[in-house]
Amino acid sequence: MSNQTKQPNNAEKLTCSVCGTRNRPGTIFCETCGANLQTGQVPGVTRSVESRTPTPHNFDELLSAVSNVPIGSEEFTDDMRLRIDFFGAGEALIIDFSIIKQVLLGRLDLQEKHSWMIDLTPHGAYQLGVSRQHAIIRHQDNKLEIIDQGSRNGTSVNGIRLAPNTPRILKNGDTLAMGQMRMQISFEKTEE
Repeated sequence: MSNQTKQPNNAEKLTCSVCGTRNRPGTIFCETCGANLQTGQVPGVTRSVESRTPTPHNFDELLSAVSNVPIGSEEFTDDMRLRIDFFGAGEALIIDFSIIKQVLLGRLDLQEKHSWMIDLTPHGAYQLGVSRQHAIIRHQDNKLEIIDQGSRNGTSVNGIRLAPNTPRILKNGDTLAMGQMRMQISFEKTEE
């Protein structure tokens, strides 16, 4: 009998064909880039952009650097994208609502897969109290609405806690909290 150590095979650790990350067994989407580990397809709804971590003291500076839409505006037209900057750490997300009309924010649940879900696990979602199906953001009538899905730790906009399953319109510059996860919302017009 040999004393050699058994090397993990691809079934035990999946290597992403897009970014090369070695993922944990049972992982469906790459933990680094979000690519489907079976097909190699990268989700088209979100993308990572340069990280500009907001702090309570630089909201206006951050917004003026990334948003070309007036602060406080509710209008969200088809030529706009939603940018979410995370307090404390993590790269910003860009959500393109011209591709999909609503997204579910939460933590990846392998039992219930949603193609329109944004997994916030890489941003510390579990530790910060974000539910698996925490909140939905949807685009309709040139506005963005957020709807808490009855999450355990709640959703707040600008410090005001939302009632579960009740839509609230998002405005450019709003601060969003899901559990203890805090985010800065900004609208961006796409360059033509």
